Amino acid sequence: MIDALSPSDAPLRHVWNECVGAGRANEALRADWQAQFREAVEVLGARYVRFHGLFHDDMFVYRTENGGGFGASGQLPTPVYTFAYVDKVFDAILDTGARPFVELGFMPRQLATQTETLFWWKAHCSPPRNMDDWVALVTATALHWIERYGIDEVRQWRFEVWNEPNLVPKFWTGTRTEYFELYAATARALKSIDAQLLVGGPATSVFVPDARYAGEYYDPSPEVATAVAEDPDALDWQPVWIREFIAYCAERDLPLDFLSTHLYPTDYAADSLGKVSAITRHKDATYEDLLVMRQIIQDSPYPHAELHISEWSTSPSSRDAIHDTVFAASYIVRAFLKGAALADSISYWTFTDVFEEGGGGIGPFHGGFGFVNENGLHKPTFHAMAMLNRLGDRVLAELDDGVITRSSVNGEVSAVFYNYPADMGRAGLVAQNSYVETRFLAEVGPSRRVQHVIRGLTPGDRFAVDILDGNHGNVAEAWYRLGAPSTSPANRPPICGRSPTNSTIASSSSTQTAHSRLTSSLLPGRSCRSRSHRDPLLADNGRSAPVTRRFVPELEARRHLIEGYADHPSMPQSVVDRWKAPFGPAEEWDLSITDVELPGPHGPVPVRVYTPPGPVPEGGRACLIWMHGGAFVWGNLDMAEAHEVARGVAGRADAVVISVHYRRCPVPPSSTEPSTGESTNSGNRFVSPCRKTTARPFSMTSAATRHVSASTRRASPSEGRAPAPRSLPARPCARPVPVEPLADASRLPAPAP
Repeated sequence: MIDALSPSDAPLRHVWNECVGAGRANEALRADWQAQFREAVEVLGARYVRFHGLFHDDMFVYRTENGGGFGASGQLPTPVYTFAYVDKVFDAILDTGARPFVELGFMPRQLATQTETLFWWKAHCSPPRNMDDWVALVTATALHWIERYGIDEVRQWRFEVWNEPNLVPKFWTGTRTEYFELYAATARALKSIDAQLLVGGPATSVFVPDARYAGEYYDPSPEVATAVAEDPDALDWQPVWIREFIAYCAERDLPLDFLSTHLYPTDYAADSLGKVSAITRHKDATYEDLLVMRQIIQDSPYPHAELHISEWSTSPSSRDAIHDTVFAASYIVRAFLKGAALADSISYWTFTDVFEEGGGGIGPFHGGFGFVNENGLHKPTFHAMAMLNRLGDRVLAELDDGVITRSSVNGEVSAVFYNYPADMGRAGLVAQNSYVETRFLAEVGPSRRVQHVIRGLTPGDRFAVDILDGNHGNVAEAWYRLGAPSTSPANRPPICGRSPTNSTIASSSSTQTAHSRLTSSLLPGRSCRSRSHRDPLLADNGRSAPVTRRFVPELEARRHLIEGYADHPSMPQSVVDRWKAPFGPAEEWDLSITDVELPGPHGPVPVRVYTPPGPVPEGGRACLIWMHGGAFVWGNLDMAEAHEVARGVAGRADAVVISVHYRRCPVPPSSTEPSTGESTNSGNRFVSPCRKTTARPFSMTSAATRHVSASTRRASPSEGRAPAPRSLPARPCARPVPVEPLADASRLPAPAP
């Protein structure tokens, strides 16, 4: 029972990770692209990937010359097909467990009627000089894939003919009929190889409310009315070429296994003076467009055709700063959940900022489409997609603020809630030119309190709660507060200033009764996911999350203070004071902190044990054993790097922390050591009185401490595994090692020999 109502148990199609987009084929040869895609498969659940440029010159598929380099390039007697680069890309994709969603395009230079029509990499987006040569290329490519990967594998792929041919003269220089003819020749060629190969199109771009694409050529005059419309949302938005394409195929008995189009909720229309208006449609534009597409297919001669939205995002701009924000995360969660039942896939464009349509991005956060930036740092949209991926496949309750689901495989209950603020009304997210221009959205409210009661759960079930908003899981905000490093100094914002009220991450356990109350206060732009976890460290495919690095913004923000100083004595006291100042208000825990010694191979080893107050939870507390040093020339357990961090982990994670004294290298004669505490090399002892502490400054980031908190928390005995980290660091954490629960320091095991 959910909120005293019976669950619905309707199917939930994960349209959000069925396919993801990428820039062009050549980018997939990069090691970072391949690593980020593997992560998208393992963490986000991506099953297919689609990109441009399969036949572009930089993939060297269609060869008419032998390529002499500095020497003369000899003409080949007949064209040759080489698939070395394509094979590297497709092998890498298939090795992850995903598959290619094959976009057949663009035209090789030697076959194109017009060249260098688009992008800095000069794609040739034109009809072929000779249709037979195009058909021969497609046929040879498909036969190569069947030979290399097997017919059963290739039958699982989708073959989409071209990309956005309505966008003349950029993505296509021919007429509408010339595109339809290209589709006909391509579809027949593929079906002649194997009738079960899946082919479709037309991959047209966006809905429009006028007749600019109604003829053979793009006609800008009808869009004048759109450009000056007082309320564009009141216009009748319709798909481009879809009805005409279906009619063309039906009249000629052409195969059409799926319809594809792109549903960016935007438009660009020019008035009579040529002034272009950027139009952002209302927040439910994607949902309404999907309803239109679904009705068209149902009423067509191809009622069983699949519907693939092969590109979608909040906007079609790779320089839209909204893509880097928590506001985009809330928007896409809402849109994906509303549209889940209406499409076979909705491919987010794109999964990575390794994307070069306009050249490489300027700076680490430049408004790229990706879930991750070029360096692999996770944006809020990454965390949102990870939350969606962990939902079950059955809907228990579809709610105004999210969805509660169940897995038909293991029975786990999971939920996602979001706050797309009510004060936004029907408005969508308008593209912004810089990150600072997005921050006004943090003031849009109100916050929302979400509460639902689920009854009928097994007593003792535990739930992890993930929360994403402006202060956690929001790497672009952390970057902004550092002064937006790597941009030109004149464009850097001040480090100080109010941060958006959107972000945190926590891990919690409940309940000892047979029901659970899921409650969360969601700030504007926030998404929240809750789920029961039996083995949350593993993705659905059983693979663990990759080991990654940590982003610590507080220390990074102060690095400029010590630049130019060779050592500590040369620093002015004012610099030292600013460097050592607390990062935030002190946090207080009534911890028991005990210094003990354990016998070691070279003498006694000082150990400091941090024990949280209060009764020991059923099953015991988690224990973190922290070994220091190994190559340091000085260090002791009173150093802030040791004491304050250990204290914070124990207090925040409710875990026993055992901090082991630094094992150090011999001290060079010229070295000195801080005067804090009394410490010599590892064979000597460090003594400090037993004491309790209540107020010492704590200098770890909130995200980092919650990361450790979740990593050390002990799972219930029935689980046998430690829960996954529940913070949203820049990238996912490493797999924690399960440990036996320790109620207090008296249960320390005997040292190993």
